[in-house]
Amino acid sequence: MRRATSISCAKHVASAEVRASPKPPVQSAAQWEMPLLLRSKNANALTKMAGESLALDTSVVVKHLRGLSPQISQRLAEAEELYLPTVALGELLFGVERSGDDPRARVPLEKFLRDVVIIATDDQTAAHYAKLRAHLAGQGTPIPDNDIWIAATAQRHQLPLYHDDGHFALLSGLVEERCS
Repeated sequence: MRRATSISCAKHVASAEVRASPKPPVQSAAQWEMPLLLRSKNANALTKMAGESLALDTSVVVKHLRGLSPQISQRLAEAEELYLPTVALGELLFGVERSGDDPRARVPLEKFLRDVVIIATDDQTAAHYAKLRAHLAGQGTPIPDNDIWIAATAQRHQLPLYHDDGHFALLSGLVEERCS
């Protein structure tokens, strides 16, 4: 199993099941550790678990954690399962690192991550990314690269992407839900 430095998460997908990961006591973000998700060869495993599930863009997680949108917090509470692409996790961890590992940034994120499933990229995600990026390049409408990866992860796992960025509507074939 591959490992990456990051925050402990309570749920992850490995061999198509959700399991708890240990939450070691840590002092700094550099010491946080979380198993990366290793997807099973069964491409339908996440879809079967998803039901009324959502993949999350960084934009809605940040607004939820900062208490800026009761509508976003309500929508997240209504979802059966929440999925967070590893790229979005990286963006959130970057925010914690930039805060100097301030507990006001770290603690809410750690609590939030206990209730989400982190989904990793794989070769199929890369194929979705390539198609999305080529489509955007052909239209002359670039969007941030990380957002293309986030969209590709949601698309690969057949999950609607919950976001607050208008540019996701430009992506062909993406099932997306923009917060109001």
